[in-house]
Amino acid sequence: MIKEHNLPCLEISKLTYFPDSKVNVLNNLSFELYKGKVTVILGSNGSGKTTLINLIAGFIRPNSGSIKINQNGNESFSSVVFQDPVLLDWKSSYDNIMVGLLSSSKNVGNQMVEKYIEMLQLDQHINKLPKQLSGGFKQRVAIARALVVNPQLLLLDEPFSALDVYSKEKLQEELYDIVCKENKSVILVTHDISEAIFFADNILILENGKIQDSFNVELPKPRKWTKLRNFPAFIKLREVLRKRLNVRRNENE
Repeated sequence: MIKEHNLPCLEISKLTYFPDSKVNVLNNLSFELYKGKVTVILGSNGSGKTTLINLIAGFIRPNSGSIKINQNGNESFSSVVFQDPVLLDWKSSYDNIMVGLLSSSKNVGNQMVEKYIEMLQLDQHINKLPKQLSGGFKQRVAIARALVVNPQLLLLDEPFSALDVYSKEKLQEELYDIVCKENKSVILVTHDISEAIFFADNILILENGKIQDSFNVELPKPRKWTKLRNFPAFIKLREVLRKRLNVRRNENE
């Protein structure tokens, strides 16, 4: 990865986490993330992906190693979008988005909420309760809630995995456009190879708690599925990743 800035916004060094003395969920992980870049952590279920997100977000603490944050004073450090939208059932879409701005002034909060309502096409749904929304629109509300705090780092924990193909690809494109326009730094964890390539500047293969391989992704931007899925470099990298993941799984059996 090209180092375009003097300091990465996130430095992870020799990170190790084990909830008990028998099993290391993560073992000696090290990598850096630079401003405006997307790093995708690709791995199968149980490889430690969600644990890594929880460590970076500060929900849990590592047993050893360090997570160094070089924070821009004008931004919150991180926001998380989970696989489950985790919306408050008794609040409207608008109020769910506002949850992240409880400590901000009302005017600033309203401006940010309205901005992402428009960008994520939620205009017709702002007064609806979660039970009145489809899965795709629930996740749009969750993404808007994460973005309104202006995070320096957006953490995505398989947020598209429960969506149908059409809703998934449409939302992926819209979020990718926002990330590019606003120069957000992103860590996405997924087991979906195509999704990993679509978002990534860099892909890290995580298996058995260790980073096994790294791949730079050099594909044209902006990225749209109609063009990307038939792009030769996309097809080639997808096959390389499929073979590599199969090799790793076979070695571990």
